[in-house]
Amino acid sequence: MLLNPNLKVNKVSKTITVVDNIFKDYVLNILRLRMQLADKFDHYYKEYKSISYGYEDSLTNDLAKEISKKFKLDKFKTAWSFIYDNNSKGVDFHADPSNTNVNVWVTPNESIEDSSKNGLLICDVKPPKKWTREQYNGNLNNCVDKFLKKQNYNMYKIEYRYNRAIFFNGALFHKTDDVRTKDGIYNKRVSYTMLFGKQLEWN
Repeated sequence: MLLNPNLKVNKVSKTITVVDNIFKDYVLNILRLRMQLADKFDHYYKEYKSISYGYEDSLTNDLAKEISKKFKLDKFKTAWSFIYDNNSKGVDFHADPSNTNVNVWVTPNESIEDSSKNGLLICDVKPPKKWTREQYNGNLNNCVDKFLKKQNYNMYKIEYRYNRAIFFNGALFHKTDDVRTKDGIYNKRVSYTMLFGKQLEWN
């Protein structure tokens, strides 16, 4: 069993749920260290890097089965992990094609330099139905920024906490609340994200 039996569930809104103490300690250590010690990544961005995971990764496969069963989620789609520079902006506003995103933070609280940062910002607004992936996920021609400026929405700020998972509708625009961690590779912020279910329509 990979999930912690003493996890705590807190409903933030109709589409956002925070689950604290979700994984057992050894699971967190594996998820963190395999990113902090990695010498090759699938994608390289300006201030962070990522590795993608699927059924071929035994840990991801087992986690997907347990999480799906425990929280009654739709079929697992894919997963990835990000490791960020100690001081960075992180991932900007975007949406994902899933019914449920499960985003977990696996770097200890002691590594955090600024406790007001490092969390997640979620808007209760989705992209227009006709948008392509390059638009809703890649912010093509700054379309996401322009779109959000015209919208009236609520913003939910989820504070960073070690072993905290955020369950939310992946179609909602969301972004990293900046990253500020202490110096050193073992203090770098590592997140682990899993997608469940297919988002057929944005609205």
